[in-house]
Amino acid sequence: MLNRRLPRLAAAVAVVLASWLIGGCVDRSDLVPTGSHTESEPPGAQAALIPSGSLRSAAVLVNASAPADDLLASAFCSGVLVAERALATARHCLDGRTAESVHVVVGADNICSDAPVVGRRLGVVDIVGYPGGASYDVAVLHLDSPVSVRPVEVGDARVGDELIAVGWGRSGLGGPRDCSRSSIPLQVVPVTECRPAADASNRPVDTLRHLCTRPMPEARRNTCSGDSGGPLLRPGADGVPVVVALTAWGPGCETDDVGVAMSLASELAWLRSAATGSAAPATAGPRASTNR
Repeated sequence: MLNRRLPRLAAAVAVVLASWLIGGCVDRSDLVPTGSHTESEPPGAQAALIPSGSLRSAAVLVNASAPADDLLASAFCSGVLVAERALATARHCLDGRTAESVHVVVGADNICSDAPVVGRRLGVVDIVGYPGGASYDVAVLHLDSPVSVRPVEVGDARVGDELIAVGWGRSGLGGPRDCSRSSIPLQVVPVTECRPAADASNRPVDTLRHLCTRPMPEARRNTCSGDSGGPLLRPGADGVPVVVALTAWGPGCETDDVGVAMSLASELAWLRSAATGSAAPATAGPRASTNR
C-alpha cells in the first residue's frame, strides 16, 4: 500500500515532477486581483520541497487583453494541462467569458510585472463545459497550439490522502495575491465535513464527484480566490504524480476552513472526450457568488 504521509508525499512529488519537466463560501476565482507579493508556504513544508519550476503543467488564466508586463493584474483562475492542447479548470471561472477573451500561461511561476515571466502564453479556441449542470464545476479549454510540457495523468483519492493544491490565489479573503505559484498541503477529509457549508450555500456535495479537504497543520494559508481550477496532486502507485481534483469553492480562506474540489476520476470518460475535442463546446454555466 502506498504510504501517503506528508514527507514521503512531498519528496515523491518533488523528484518525479522535476524529472518530468511539467512543470470557498468563496469561489476560488478572482476577477479583481492585486499586485502585492506575499509569501507562500514556510520552509520545511511541502511547497518548500518542490523545486521551483517543477510544476510546469500548472497554468494561470489571464485576460487576453493583459499586457505582457502586467499579467498579475488580470489573472483570475488556475488550471492544469490534461492533454497537449487541453487545459482543465473550474467551469465557474469562464462565466461571462468567451474563448477569445481568455489566455493561458503555461509553465510560469512568478507572474509579477517586475519579474520576467518564464512560460508560454496561449490563446483559447473553445470552451467545453461539463453538460450535467453546475454541481460538477469543470470545464476544458482547447488551446490554439500544442504545448511541449507533459500533461498530468488523472488519478483518484480517498479520505486521509495528503495532497498538494497548486495555484495563484490570494493569501486570504480580500488579501493580496501571490506573485508566485503556491503549493498548499491539504488532506482529504470525509465529505460530511463539507455538508454544513454546502447546505448553507445551497450547493450539493457527494462522495462520487466531490472531495472535501482541510489544510495540513503546517499550511500557512488555504486555497482562496484565484486558486479555482488549480490541480490537487498526489503520487500514484508507481510514484508518478497524478491530478485527482480541481479547486472549486469553500466557506472561507482560513486554515481551519474546509474546501470543496471536483474529482476528475469520477467523470474521466467525459474529461477524455472533452480534451480530445469529441465533446461539443458549451458555454460556461451560471457562476455562484461563493466560488473561489
